[in-house]
Amino acid sequence: MKCPKCGEECHCDSVDVGVGVIHGPYGCPGCGWSEGSEYDLSEGQDPVDEKGGAIDQYGSYHPPGSSMSLAYRLARKFENDSQA
Repeated sequence: MKCPKCGEECHCDSVDVGVGVIHGPYGCPGCGWSEGSEYDLSEGQDPVDEKGGAIDQYGSYHPPGSSMSLAYRLARKFENDSQA
């Protein structure tokens, strides 16, 4: 699937739960678009929640202290510092 916003190839996470496969929303690694509106980061939504965890465009939640939530928090800090 191609991203409707930037044209990059989109991906989705899936898991086999033994009786079938559950697929998450398609998400774009380039612009952050997601077919799940609550995970769409393409319009500048802050992925970090008040507890320090973070969502991604693929429908995953990264708990506080995980390497991904740390990466999102650092990216937010660098973005805020560069705008100052």
